Amino acid sequence: ALLAKPGYFGSLYLSRLAVLVEHHQVLQSIPAGAAIAAPSHLAPHLSHRPTVELLRSPPGEAELRRWDHALLNPGDPGWGSSPAVMEQARQRFSAAGWRCQSVAADGLTLCRKPDRPG
Repeated sequence: ALLAKPGYFGSLYLSRLAVLVEHHQVLQSIPAGAAIAAPSHLAPHLSHRPTVELLRSPPGEAELRRWDHALLNPGDPGWGSSPAVMEQARQRFSAAGWRCQSVAADGLTLCRKPDRPG
């Protein structure tokens, strides 16, 4: 079948193929019961988990308590976010003692609450 908007599909999804395996491995490394904040394009892959929230703004105190892990990607922040929001979120997580580490070639970063494994 011919896609109605092949340019849209190509620009939005095909560009992510290079990091698909890396992203999958990162998602699998997060414990099953963990509460996660993620960009919009990764959230559907986490929807089987009990708590998944979109990361559209830097976390406040309530989010820092509620979440166990967060995925940040300044280069591909997803719908409703921006590179600036991702950077502010990383700074907020780091200031709260979370461990943040780049885990993929495209800049995807996994942040873990201090008392969480991994």
